[in-house]
Amino acid sequence: AAEDARKGGVAAETRSLTGILAFARLRLLLAGIMGRTSFDWPLYRRILEGARDTVAGWGGEIVFVYLPSPNQLLGVPDLTNYRQAIKGKLFGIAGDLGIPVIDTEPGLEAVEDPYRLAHFAGGHFSSEGYAVVAREILAGLEAAGRLSAP
Repeated sequence: AAEDARKGGVAAETRSLTGILAFARLRLLLAGIMGRTSFDWPLYRRILEGARDTVAGWGGEIVFVYLPSPNQLLGVPDLTNYRQAIKGKLFGIAGDLGIPVIDTEPGLEAVEDPYRLAHFAGGHFSSEGYAVVAREILAGLEAAGRLSAP
């Protein structure tokens, strides 16, 4: 009887979690369709432009590094089209401002077992995940000729 109650609780919890994820997904979908997002693109542009100019004042160069959510790599339901639209907008603004972009998503997606990239869904990358990110950043900097020889 206790086992049946536990199984029933797990099933109810799973249904509840599925409902919450579905509702969150619907809300984001509707926000994307209706053009209502929490993103303040002009403010984002001003902040990125200010960061670029501040770093240039130091004689440096800012590089935009895109890190995907570990959730998407682990197959947690998300809004791929919505996320890709946001990513495209972010990259577009960086490009307009002359800020180089390094996209770590392809390298992370190429890992055969994505569950090695994060400790759990909703968590941070694991040490292996961060190692992949570091390699992607290094490769992007080398490809762009932005690393000085030792």
